Parts: sequence; structure tokens; C-alpha cells
Amino acid sequence: MMGTRSNGHGGAKPAHGADSESARLRADIDATHQRLEGLLGELDRRRREAFDVRLQMRRHPVAFAVAAALALGAVGGGTTIAVMRLRRRRRLQHSPVARLSRLWQISGRRGANAGDRSGMLASVVTRAAQVAAAMLVRRLVSRAFAGRRDRD
Repeated sequence: MMGTRSNGHGGAKPAHGADSESARLRADIDATHQRLEGLLGELDRRRREAFDVRLQMRRHPVAFAVAAALALGAVGGGTTIAVMRLRRRRRLQHSPVARLSRLWQISGRRGANAGDRSGMLASVVTRAAQVAAAMLVRRLVSRAFAGRRDRD
């Protein structure tokens, strides 16, 4: 039998060439393992550096300043838009057109619920006249008190 030797106990031992092949494979595996450990260590170091905010601020101060300005601008702009919309909505709720629109909706629902469409127009006209009269009285009273304040 070529390639195997007896070890005296009845088992076959690989020949000298097979020992060197096994040792060479073991050395390749160990070298690959060491390279992978080195690469993993480098990746871990880079990960830590990438998520270290203080280090990144020192390395890229302009980028941080731009990002902070954009973030503040977005928050400030969003807040400004929200406040403007809220003020506009409040202003529109008290406008004569909004009041007449609400009266129209209320009158339409009453007529639809009662099943009586003939009195709906009269109800809307009556309510619109009431709103107009109330607005007129309010304006006259405010002018009267404004004139009195000017005289005093």
C-alpha cells in the first residue's frame, strides 16, 4: 500500500506528503482567520468613529453647522406655518362669509331632518338678516364708543 504507513496498532497513518498538505491547509486557515479578525477590528473601529458625534463635529464642522441651520429652519418654518394657519383659521371663523356659511349649513340640516324644503329659504334669509343686523349694531356701538373715547 503506497501512501499509508502502519503505526503498529493496526491503524493507518497518512504518509508524509499528506501531513504537509494538512499543515499547509491549517496554516492557510489560520492566516485567513487572522486577516478576518483584522478586518473585523477595522470595521468596528470605523463604526465607532462614524457614530462618535464629537469626533465627527471636529472633523466636519461646516457640515454640522449646515445641518443645524437646516434643522432649526425646518422647525422654525413649521412652527411659523402652523401659527399662521391657526391665526387665519381663527380670523375666518368670525368673518361674515363664514357665519353665513354656517347658517346655510344649519338651515339645510334642519330642512332635511324635518323633510320640509319649502321653509328652508325663508329660514336662511331670516337668519342672514339677523346676522347682518347684529353686525350692523355691533359696528354702530363700536363707533359710538370710539367717538366718545376720542372726545374724553
